[in-house]
Order: sequence, then structure tokens, then C-alpha cells
Amino acid sequence: VTATLSKPDGGGSKEDAGQVDAAQKPGFHTGEQEISSGPTEIDQSVDSVNAPQRAAPAKTSAKARPNYRLIIIIAVVFLLLGTVIAVGLFYLQSQKPPAAQLTPIDQPPTPINAHTAPFVVNLARWNTGLFIEDLDYSPDGSLIGTAGNRDLMQLFKYRFYGSLWRVDTGSLRKHLLGHTQWVYSAAFSPDGQLYATVSDDDTVMLWQVSDGVLARTIEAALGGLTSVEFSPNNLLLAAGSWGGGVGLWQVNDGHLLRTLAGHEDSVRDVAFSPDGKLLAASSDDHTIKVWQVGDGSLVYTIHGHTAPVYELDFSPDGKRLASASRDFSIGVWQVSDGSLISSLQGHSDSVFDVTFSPDGSLLASASGDETLR
Repeated sequence: VTATLSKPDGGGSKEDAGQVDAAQKPGFHTGEQEISSGPTEIDQSVDSVNAPQRAAPAKTSAKARPNYRLIIIIAVVFLLLGTVIAVGLFYLQSQKPPAAQLTPIDQPPTPINAHTAPFVVNLARWNTGLFIEDLDYSPDGSLIGTAGNRDLMQLFKYRFYGSLWRVDTGSLRKHLLGHTQWVYSAAFSPDGQLYATVSDDDTVMLWQVSDGVLARTIEAALGGLTSVEFSPNNLLLAAGSWGGGVGLWQVNDGHLLRTLAGHEDSVRDVAFSPDGKLLAASSDDHTIKVWQVGDGSLVYTIHGHTAPVYELDFSPDGKRLASASRDFSIGVWQVSDGSLISSLQGHSDSVFDVTFSPDGSLLASASGDETLR
């Protein structure tokens, strides 16, 4: 940049003053000389305004990223540990027998008969935790045997079994484990030494009453067993089946003597006459058949019920045979010829069981209407 400092009217003093003023500023020369100067404070201010603003360097974060893999591993470990504990507790629970609520039962001083029947009272109520299909008193009355079941998963130990219970103390004697399917019937031998159970697994199991040890298993091959009974002389054992056949075995060695056929449907119950010469069987085909035990010949078939016949019992003198049926009635039949003596009515539902008193003066029945008569 060049500049000439002069005044049109030629005033020298002013020209000199201009030169002095110019000379006093750094970097300026008088006359027609080039003005060269470094950046002034004003220039620096202008440059700083016009210059693009630089972004301040971003502050880097020091936060660590979560270790998701480690978290997943820890969660899986806790899940597996919880599962193992739960399975272990479930297994321990599955090996326990059902809880039973029992009370001692005092034997009444007088037997039940026609004279004492009005004074019969409830002595006790037991909750065994089981679905009981059948029960039987030991010959001396000290034990009650049951055929019990629990409809549980296969893992459970106590599902299908017989049990022996002490009457006087109201306590469990022993559970008899061995059957693999539903247990339908049980019976004591007349001498009280053996206890028999039969099951849908098509076996008869004979247990020693003294210690509950399994004495013998009989493979029936009849299509599932529904009922069992010892002969009065303790030598034979009979069992009915879903297939309609009745098996007859020797007790001492389990040898099959014969199979009695004739029913067109499942056999529900079997019963020996008091002298052991006859064997009766009731069936879902609404009939009762009676055979000679000696040779297996059919004596007669009783018709009269209009529904399945569930239970049978001979009178102590062997002259009458009682039957319980789903037709709500109880039939009493003459054993000599199978004729009907009487048909007992009164229940409002199926009659599931029937039995004579030891002296033969009473006949007791149990029904789905939740009454005893």
C-alpha cells in the first residue's frame, strides 16, 4: 500500500505533521513508500472472528462395556443348580409312603349279631391316604389287610401295593411293595400265615404275615386279576380275572390245577363254600356261576340280577349265597339249587360289598350311596 500525504493549498507544516504522525506508527514510511507491517491487534481480532471454529476434542468415556457372556453363564449355573435341587426334593418326596391318620380300635366286648345290631357304633375312622379296593381282617382280628393304590407318576415308589395295619394300636405294620399295576383284591389265609394280593399286572403275590416278606409270585396269564380267595382248608387259592376266567392254584407250590371258564365278561369276585367243595364267581355278565372244586364241573348258573354282580359271600352254614349288584339290590340264593330266596332292596346306588356275620344272623351291605345296611 502506498500513500502521499499532502494538502492541496501547499501547507508544509501540515505535511510534516502528517509525516511525523505516520512515522510514529510502527511499520509506516513517509512519502510514496510501501507500508509493510505485521498483523495488528485488530487484524488478529478479525482473523479470529472469521476463522472457522475448531471443535473441542471430545472427552473419551472411561465406562466399561457389560460382560454379557459372563452374566449368561452365571444365570445358567444358578438355573441348573435350582433344577437339581428341585429334582432331588421331588425324588425324595416320591420315595415316601402316604401319610396316614390312624386311631387305635378297641375290640368290642360283644360280637355283632341280630340282637346287638341296633347298638353298633362307629369305633374309628382311618385315613390311609390310599384308594382302597379291598380289605380283609386277619383270622384273629389283630390285623387289617388292604389292597391300596395311588394314581401317581411312575417315579413314585408307593403306587400299587398291599398293606398290613395293626388294629389295636392304629398303626402301620408294613406296606407290601411289588405289584406294578393296580391292586384289586387281598385276602388272609385261614391260618393267618399268608396274605395274598392280586393285580392288573396278572400276578398273585403271597406274603408272609409275620415279617411281610414275599413268599411266592404266581404268574396267572389270565389278562389281569380282580379277586382272590383261599380255600377253607388252606390248600387252594382261587383268583378271578378281567378275561372272564377263574384260576385255581395249589398254595404250597403255586401249581395251576385248572382254569374255570364260562363267563362272558369280567369276573368280579370268587368265593369258596365253607366246606371248600364249591367255588362261586360273579361277573359283569350279570350272572353267578358255581363249580365243583374237585373236578371243575359247572354246577349251575344263577340268573336274576340285571346289572354286573360285584361281590359274593357264603353263609357260615353254607346253605345261602349272597350277592351284591350294580342294580342296587342284594340277592340271597339257595346253594343247593341256585334258586332265589329273597331280593333285598333299599340302597339307592350300586351295592359294592356284602357279608354275613360269623353266626349267620346278619347280612351287611355297603353301597355307593355312602350307607351301610
